[in-house]
Amino acid sequence: MNQQVMFVVQTKSSACFCFYQLALLEDFHELREKVEKSGLYRRNVTFYVAIMAHILFFDALGWWTMKTFGTGWLSYFVASVFLATAQVRSL
Repeated sequence: MNQQVMFVVQTKSSACFCFYQLALLEDFHELREKVEKSGLYRRNVTFYVAIMAHILFFDALGWWTMKTFGTGWLSYFVASVFLATAQVRSL
């Protein structure tokens, strides 16, 4: 890091930009350490299982609606809402 500071001192035209860049990097390193200590990077398998169950539930609900209530305009609209919700959640 001392070499980077020396570089900033030597180039006066970009010294201000490099100083802010170094400060920004230090802030991001501090933020990453705080996030790692709080455990936000640990994966939670139940979260992914719940998301997958949610997608499959809405997909099955859309198909069930079409099978049970036929191809009327209301059942088609309701089924399309369920299927669109499943597709949006899968992104």
